[in-house]
This record gives sequence, structure tokens and C-alpha cells, in this order.
Amino acid sequence: MSPAAVRSLEVLLENVSIRGSTDVGSLVGWNEGAVSNVWVTGNVTGRGETGGLVGVNHGTISESRVEGTVTDVWGGSVGGLVGENFDTISNCHADAVVTSSSSYAGGLVASNYGIITESSAVGSVQGLSYVGGLVGYNNDGTIIDECYAAGNATGTETGIFSYTIVGGLVGLNRGSISNSYARGDVSGQEDIGGLVGSNGDVGSIINCYSTGRVTGSSYIGGLVGYSHPSGIITDSYWDASTSQQGQSAGGTGKNTAEMKQRATYENWDFAGVWGINGSDNDGYPFLRWQAYEAVPVVPSKPLNLTAMPGNGEVKISWSAPADDGGSSIIRYEVCK
Repeated sequence: MSPAAVRSLEVLLENVSIRGSTDVGSLVGWNEGAVSNVWVTGNVTGRGETGGLVGVNHGTISESRVEGTVTDVWGGSVGGLVGENFDTISNCHADAVVTSSSSYAGGLVASNYGIITESSAVGSVQGLSYVGGLVGYNNDGTIIDECYAAGNATGTETGIFSYTIVGGLVGLNRGSISNSYARGDVSGQEDIGGLVGSNGDVGSIINCYSTGRVTGSSYIGGLVGYSHPSGIITDSYWDASTSQQGQSAGGTGKNTAEMKQRATYENWDFAGVWGINGSDNDGYPFLRWQAYEAVPVVPSKPLNLTAMPGNGEVKISWSAPADDGGSSIIRYEVCK
């Protein structure tokens, strides 16, 4: 597809049945333009670089959705929306069963070399290795922000010298993952994590969580199966009860009740990014763009409070609280 692309159109492709070799997609095999507002249902099958919407993306894809099945029968790199992404995907969703007879399989994208924001995948994913509920392989210098995956991820590699590398969100991470979560079950042999299977030396995971059951043989963890000593994992959590895992290569394990309390999530932005209300998303935190109603709570105390007496008066000054409780503070009251 040339830079002219599909732009600002309402495109609906129903019950498609697409078969091809490589660079296979229901809309286009290779995209260098802008794709927006496209909805596809049906089945797509290829032998490599196969996506439910686009095979290989070198442009932008936004506000688009895929439902159905996406299958690789030989070469790998199969994703519910895109096989390989080299540019930008935003506000997209895949509800597709993704199956690969090879490696690199993701509920949304198989291999990410670009940016993915405010997107999700809820279908099951299966492949030999490098399998993720959202992305199979997140490469160096890439970004995943404000995304989630809810489907089960399964790695079927059983070779003695091969690592399965499966994560509820990402299989192998060498980029940046922030403000994201995974809810699906994860299984495989080695490097199996509720959020990320393996976090590389330049990988970072910030403000994330996972809840799914995690099973494997070695290097398994509630949040991360294996993390390189130089990898970064900050302010991230896993449900130790539902995952049935008391260990992880990074992050903090909490019980289910704690995972459903806002106070658990230190340094998270519950005003602009996250919300929690006790019912939606089974009581776990959700992303604001999911359009659930967040319930405000009592703000934290004002900072740097000072009181200066003089001439029968007291001059009081303070700085805004670090946490506004999830809603803008419109006034302060001073009581004696």
C-alpha cells in the first residue's frame, strides 16, 4: 500500500477468507501509508509475516479492529492485527485466535520494531517460542504504552536447547513497556512470565501488572520469568494468588485483595492514566481509555504546609498533594 493509503474511512470487511505466502493481511500485505477506522472479521492464513489486518506495517494504523483467526503454517511472525510493525499502532484491538506452527506470535503484533499505544488483544495465542498475549517480540528502542492483553498465551517448543519465552503481554522484551497489564494464563517450558517471559538487558517494565496463572519448567515467574541483571522493572506487580506463583524475576507479588486496592500501586497516575472502581475489570486497575468509570478517593495530604503567625493573623501556604485522588481538586478548606 502506498502513502495514499486508507485514510479516515469507515471500512468494514466481513467474513474474509485470505490465504497467501508472506506479507499477508486481510486489508493489505505491506503498508507504508495510513490505515484508520477499519473493521475486519474472518480468517487469514499465511506462511510468514501474517497479520489479521496488515502483514508488515511501515506506516500508521489507528482506530481499527480484527475479529476471527490468524494462522501461520510455516515461517512465523503472525499477529492478530499485524505480523511485523515498524512504525505506529494506536487505538487498535484484536479479538483473534492466533496460531503459529513456528515462532514469533502475538495477540496484536508478532514482532514490534515501533510504537504501540492504547491498544489491546483478547484472543488466545499459540506458537513454538517468542509468544505474547499482545506482542511476541518487542525489539530494542520500541515502545508499548497503555496496552493490555487478556487472552491465554501458550508456547509449545520442547527442544532441550530451545527456550519457549512466553509472556501474558510480551514474550521477549528489549524495549519499553509502561502502564500496561495482562490478564491471561501463560504456559510453556522456559522463560515464562505473567507479563513478560524474558526481559532483556535494555528492556524496561514500569507501572505494569499481571494476574494470570503461570506454568512452566524453569525460569518461571508471576510477573517476569527471566530478567537480565541490567533490565529495569519498576513499580510493577503480580497477583501471587491467581498466578499460583510466589516468585518472579522482578516486581512485587500481592494477594488478590491487595491487587484490587489502589493504595497497592505506588507512583501510579490514577488521575490521567489508570482507574479502579471495585467492579469493572474484575476489580483490578484499568486504563482510563477503556471508558470505565473511575471512583475518586480521598486525596493525599497537601505538601510543604507552613503557618506564619503575625498581627493577629496566620499566613498558611502549601503545595498540591502528590495524589489528587483521581479527580481534580477544586478547593481547599482550612479548619481550626
